Parts: sequence; C-alpha cells; structure tokens
Amino acid sequence: MQGVIQGGIYVAVLFMLTFFSYTDIKNRTVPVPGIVIFSAAAFLSFVPGSGLTLLQAAGGALTGLVFLVISFLTKGEIGSGDGLVIALTGIYLGFWNNAELLVCALFMCAIYSLVLVVVSRKSKRYEVPFVPFMLAGYVLMLGFGRMVL
Repeated sequence: MQGVIQGGIYVAVLFMLTFFSYTDIKNRTVPVPGIVIFSAAAFLSFVPGSGLTLLQAAGGALTGLVFLVISFLTKGEIGSGDGLVIALTGIYLGFWNNAELLVCALFMCAIYSLVLVVVSRKSKRYEVPFVPFMLAGYVLMLGFGRMVL
C-alpha cells in the first residue's frame, strides 16, 4: 500500500510541476488558484503509509518560505510564485528531497542563463522562468531513483 501512495505522490508532483511550468513559461506567473488546489491536495496526502511526517513536510515547506523572504527582500527579483511552488514541493517531498530538487533546478537554470548571456547576448536582467527547471530536476531525480520517501 505504501508504494501505491508514494507513486500517487510522485505523479501528483509531476502533474503539478508540469502545470506550473506551462503557466510560468506562457505567462511568467504561477496562478494562485493552482497553488490553493495543490496545497489542499498536499495536506490530504498525509495518510498512513505516505512515508512523510508532518515535521519533514514542514521542513520542506520552509525552503520555499526562505525563497519568499528573498523575493520580498529583492523586490521580486526572484518570483514569489517560485517560492510558493518550492514550498509546495517541500510539503510533498520533505526537506531533503526538496533541497536536492532545488539544487538540481538551480544548477540547470544557472547553466541555461550563462548560455543565454554568453551565446545569445541576453542581458543579465533577462527573466528566466524557474519552474520548468524544477520539473526537469524532478524528472531527473525520478529517473535516477533519487527519491527517498
């Protein structure tokens, strides 16, 4: 039963990141109704056998809250929607998986941004949607079996 629940969580996060990636690329925003729906689903995912404690989920959400504070302090240089999505993935995945996802996403985003600046001559101020890199990092983590729920 635990494997079925974990598989459902993996699929939910994959669907969530796919949806938010689409909206982030298309509109450069993360829709609030989507955040509300996936937040409710995250709290409902705390069922016996999910393999995640409330403390682990809270620690995962804390990473997103740190990004929300950074967004506020930098006056939106990092989008608050990105912070909310990071908090949501943290609720689903816990602190360590979320930290690993974030490192993967930040690394890929940095490489992509470097290519844009050097090759395409984009400005350092050019805005890059971040959630698609979270999706790519999550797919890599799933593919390499790095999830430790």
